[in-house]
This record gives sequence, C-alpha cells and structure tokens, in this order.
Amino acid sequence: MDVVNLIKQGDILETVRIERVGEDANQFVANEDSFNELISKANEKILASLKHRQKDFESYVTSAYPGASENELGYFTRVNKHGDGVFPKNGQIVSVDIALKANSGDVMRSAGSPIPFTLGNGEIISIIETNIQEMTISEERTVIATYESVFGDAPSGNIPQDAFIIFELILLAAEDN
Repeated sequence: MDVVNLIKQGDILETVRIERVGEDANQFVANEDSFNELISKANEKILASLKHRQKDFESYVTSAYPGASENELGYFTRVNKHGDGVFPKNGQIVSVDIALKANSGDVMRSAGSPIPFTLGNGEIISIIETNIQEMTISEERTVIATYESVFGDAPSGNIPQDAFIIFELILLAAEDN
C-alpha cells in the first residue's frame, strides 16, 4: 500500500504487476462471468432486503390499521368515513385537510389547516392527488405507504427514510376554478 499511496496525479506508470496474496486472492477469477456473479449476489441481497422491508410494512399495516386494503402500487388505504358520493373533477380547486405522521409516532403535519390545490395539476405529491381523485366530498381516508414509495431515495425534510408514512386525508370541498 505504501507504493500505491506514493502515486500522485500526473505520475506515469510504465508497468504494473499485481501479486495475489492469500488463498481467496489466488482463487479469484477476474473475468466477466465472475463479475456478473458478484453483481447477481449483490442484487439478491438487495431484493431480499426489499422483500423483508415489504413484509415488515405489511405486518405493521395489518396490525395498526385493520381493514386497510393494499392497492396495485403497494400502499394501503382505509376509508374511515364515507363521503357524500360526489367525486371531485380534475381542474377543480379542492380543499383537503392533511395530517402526516411516521409509524414512530413523529408528527410532521397536524390536521386543522386545509390545503387548497387544483386537482390533476401535479401541485401536490402524487399519492395524495391520486387518493383525492378517488374520494368523495367529506370522505375521510387513511393512506399508509413506505417512505421510498412516496419520496424515493431522496431525503425529505424531517421524515426518517426508514419510516412508514401515514396520511390522514379529509376531502372538505371541490369547487370549479
């Protein structure tokens, strides 16, 4: 390692000799097949981890929110109070009371300050907009999702990236713009 650490930017290497030290190094085959095998093993670990996370998520939801149904996108919803049967239309200004918390109990947003937005314009995160499009006026709904299904891999404010996110939504009104 001392020789490697002496190399500086701009140095020219005329020859390189790699010496394998130890049983593992001597058995390592540096070709495309061995590289692909390493990638495959890494992918298997990632998939196993994701599968375990999904199981933990499903277990949490079924115990904390009985009656919640999983949708095709992998998050869960539960209607807590049915609305009046009138669906909002894209282009209308909707008023939605939104509470947001993590499964740890940390509250990121409390209910009581409704948010108005134009439905269908992408002014709010898609998981909220999609659910509002499926709700009727005065409906109350709980939406439970993994952090990554809502925000991806990027950090988002004070929300822990390993959290399950709980949205409490109430569709208060929908008016023509």
